Amino acid sequence: MKKTFFLFFLSIIISGTQAQDLHAHWKQEIKKVNASEYDLIFTVKIDPGWHIYSMVKATQPDGPNPTMIEFKKTADYEMVAKTKESKPIEEDDKVFEMKVHYFVGSATFTTRIKLNKTTVIKGTYECQICSDEACIFPPAEKFEFKIGPSKGIRLRLIKPTK
Repeated sequence: MKKTFFLFFLSIIISGTQAQDLHAHWKQEIKKVNASEYDLIFTVKIDPGWHIYSMVKATQPDGPNPTMIEFKKTADYEMVAKTKESKPIEEDDKVFEMKVHYFVGSATFTTRIKLNKTTVIKGTYECQICSDEACIFPPAEKFEFKIGPSKGIRLRLIKPTK
């Protein structure tokens, strides 16, 4: 518990001094699978010396914060399956004193949806970004995918906004 409090306190101090350099850079794309299904793909490039934690692998109390991608639910689409992620590194962490799953370099998260009608899919993503010395907790970023007609289906992506 003391280690967790110390890490949290240290992270708050460091995140204030590094707020402009988030060390994880997200991009999004849409891939048409068939007439009604689409993959919503989130790719994050992680700066050297930094890592983010898995969203799929279970985390334990007092462990690191998992990466989260949350979708605003509407009747316009439905999730076909849970979000899949690229293969994380698995390691016993000395600070958290438990097995953790994390990514270095890059990670990809893919969610398949079935479109019921033309729609805008909105949500947020966030992750804890850590190095060997510190962790930062940037605020959640908003995302928006627009899928609409234009001589069939036209895909358009809106960049994440704060």
